[in-house]
Amino acid sequence: MPLDGYAVVLDITPDDSAYDEQGHINNVEVLKLFETLRRHYIFQTGKLRRQHLGEGLVVGVREMVCSYVTEAYPGEALVGGCRVVGRSERSYLFDEIVVAADTHRVAADTHRVVARARVLECVIDRELGKSISIPPAFWSMIEKVEGRAMLPGPLPFPRTDWD
Repeated sequence: MPLDGYAVVLDITPDDSAYDEQGHINNVEVLKLFETLRRHYIFQTGKLRRQHLGEGLVVGVREMVCSYVTEAYPGEALVGGCRVVGRSERSYLFDEIVVAADTHRVAADTHRVVARARVLECVIDRELGKSISIPPAFWSMIEKVEGRAMLPGPLPFPRTDWD
């Protein structure tokens, strides 16, 4: 199943206004779904991101890549997955997916991928105006959600193969 290995899995119900005149979910709305998934990921810790960071520190998206695979239609059950696949000293990479339940097949657990995203985030010191090393307390929060230790290392490039 496409959602295997995702730390956070969430049922998604887009607003009726998320669908465009072509009858499928609008691409910009898919990006909003990915933001919802990342927020839900952080909410798993019981705190907002800013509550894990010191004064004057914020999280910023450095790069986002989205691949639209198939269309999603009104009334389809959508499910999203979110995980962090790695980190360097100064950034970390989210891998996200939105799937639709395939109601045209016999198997109830069959899903088709609607879209995938990779989001590179970093911690920014507002006073310095640049990214800084990820604070240990912030990173331990992500390790808690992932259920594993994640040492700094090379990150897969966001535009890499999705598998």
